[in-house]
Amino acid sequence: MDPTAVSQSIPMTAWQQAVIVVLFIFFLGGVYAFVRWLLNWVKAFQREWQTFTDRQNRDFREWMEKQRNQDRSILTDIISAIKELGQKIDAHDDKVDERIEKVTTRRRKL
Repeated sequence: MDPTAVSQSIPMTAWQQAVIVVLFIFFLGGVYAFVRWLLNWVKAFQREWQTFTDRQNRDFREWMEKQRNQDRSILTDIISAIKELGQKIDAHDDKVDERIEKVTTRRRKL
């Protein structure tokens, strides 16, 4: 066998091939480390965002509860004012009915 033919069929020596394999492994390890770092960063970002939205939701619920209680008390005041107005209108109607009754009884007497 011709020694030049053997050296041409195996383009690199074993240590050169080992260096390429080690560099490839380092490259894959770097890609793996970067992807893992990226996933952890995304997870932390999602956690922060979830905390932010939870806080916003809690604040909004508290605000809505205050608004609901305020609206409820305002409606209670409105209802009592309407009832009082109804009583005053009824009292006024009774007075008007009395006056009408007095006027109609006087006309009958005349």
